[in-house]
This record gives sequence, structure tokens and C-alpha cells, in this order.
Amino acid sequence: MPENNTTATADETNNSTPNGADSVSEESKGFFKNRGWQFYVILGIGGIIAILLLVLIVAIAIGWIAGKTSDTASVVAIVRDLFIILLTLEGILIGVALIVLIVQLAKLVNILQNEIQPIVDSAQEAVSTVKGTAEFMSKNVTTPAIKASSYLAGARAFIREMRAISRLTKPTSSKAASRSESDQASN
Repeated sequence: MPENNTTATADETNNSTPNGADSVSEESKGFFKNRGWQFYVILGIGGIIAILLLVLIVAIAIGWIAGKTSDTASVVAIVRDLFIILLTLEGILIGVALIVLIVQLAKLVNILQNEIQPIVDSAQEAVSTVKGTAEFMSKNVTTPAIKASSYLAGARAFIREMRAISRLTKPTSSKAASRSESDQASN
């Protein structure tokens, strides 16, 4: 029964968005929603540069059509002015990019100082705690357990050897009788 509800919900959502139009608009909303102010500054500067280039191209086209650029010197002067304007716009764009880079670098330094350094400090604290715990366990649990185990193993070996010696030194009744007879016969 729950499988039918999920499939019905999936079908309803597919039917409510013909050709995926709503999903595209939501994606574009998410695209512009998650951007920082730097994105909008760069977008604005890019738009201004595009408008200025369009005005320059229109001005060149109007001048050409009007016949004011009939000689080569005028064309070279217009091209030179065009490159000067483009280089100026490029310099402005590079300046804005450097400002954005400096702001991002300042944010990175801030993150390193305020967020990553406490994480590193807590990790170092955890490592020292683990080190202290390991030393404590070694000193108070592991070492005494090893010593007790070695003493017990030594005691077992001692008892085993003592039993072996006692078995070897006990005379058996048949052997003892034959030995006593052989001892009396030799006397």
C-alpha cells in the first residue's frame, strides 16, 4: 500500500510540471539565490562593459555609414581608441577581480583562524587524552597483568618440574624389590 502512495505522488508531480518548466525555473532561482555579492558585482561590471562595447560598435558603424571615416588615418584612430577603451575596461575588470580576490583571501584567513584552528586544537586535545589513557592503561593494567601472568607461568613450570622430579625419585615396588635383592646378593 505505501508503494502505491509513493508512485501516485511521483505521478502527480510529473503531471503538474509540463515539460519540466517549473523545475527549470526553480533551478534558475537556486542559481541566483546561492550567489554572493561578488557574483552580482562581476555580473554588473560585465554588463556595463558589454553595453559600452555595444555603444562603441554602434558609433563606429554610424561613423562608417556617414562617410566620416573615409581616410585611413580616421579608421586607425578609431581602432586605436577602441583598443584604449578595451584596455581601460580590462584594467577595471582586473582591479575588481583583485578586490574580490583580496576579500576572498581575507575570508579564508578568517576561516582558518576562527574555525579550523579550534578544530585542530580539539584534535590535539583528543590525541593527548588518548595518549594519557594509553599510558595509564599500560602502567596500571597491562604491565601488572603481564607480570602476574609471567609469575603464574613460572609457578606452573616450577610445579610441573617438581612433579617430574618426584616421579623420578619415587621407587616403584617391583623395581625397588629387584634392587634390594640385587644389593643383598652382591654383599
